[in-house]
Amino acid sequence: VHINFINVSGKDLSGVKVNETIIGTILKDGETGYITFKRFRIDTSFPDANFIATVDGSEIGCTSQFYDCGTEKEDLAGGKYDIYVRIVPGNGTQYIHLRFN
Repeated sequence: VHINFINVSGKDLSGVKVNETIIGTILKDGETGYITFKRFRIDTSFPDANFIATVDGSEIGCTSQFYDCGTEKEDLAGGKYDIYVRIVPGNGTQYIHLRFN
């Protein structure tokens, strides 16, 4: 599975780690290019990854941490995918939010 993360958050993301894979920095409006993952999960058609980044000096996690229903989880089929990285507010903090478009 090959994933290109596209940063549409409006912020630089540093210290990015996805499912234990160290990505580094994704600049504002930048993208990673395709990164190979042996396995990448989805939940109800949404990317289900442990995506962590530092934004404005604070580490933030991903909304996928709340995807706790196991019946809709599955492996993403092999191929190339673009995943858009956004920042959304919630519970008085911010989260990374991943979508295929």
